[in-house]
Amino acid sequence: MPSVLFICTGNICRSSLAEGLLRHYAKDKVRASSAGVEGYHIGEPPDPRTRHMAKSHGISLEGQKAQKVSVRLIESSDYIFAMDSSHLNRLLKLYPEQAHKIHLLLDFVDMEFDGVQTQDVLDPYYGEEGDFRAVHVTLDKAIQKLLSQIL
Repeated sequence: MPSVLFICTGNICRSSLAEGLLRHYAKDKVRASSAGVEGYHIGEPPDPRTRHMAKSHGISLEGQKAQKVSVRLIESSDYIFAMDSSHLNRLLKLYPEQAHKIHLLLDFVDMEFDGVQTQDVLDPYYGEEGDFRAVHVTLDKAIQKLLSQIL
């Protein structure tokens, strides 16, 4: 069973939603986890706006607690997906020996919206409800496409 690790800044918005979406769609075919490059929210559940967006689409984030990326998480994952290029660059700098399995999520699944190649999942943290909705739409499409590539 492949293991997938999603990385964002604090592990309370993008990566936690990606983890929940992958668990929802993959059922027991993939082991999913998430972490942040920063430890701002260690032990906290996902952002309330992320939980609301997930729940309104039938996605469970139950039991998720923010954690900071670690050597153990990196080494135990088959695929590591950064939400944006700053996370990707940081991971590649911290774990160069694991570069073969570290990817930018939207680049890996070759996402395109309205004819424009997109690489970063934008951070909704300082945004409005519409920003969280847009992240959900982006990640939902990306995760479904990802599943077809790793299973």
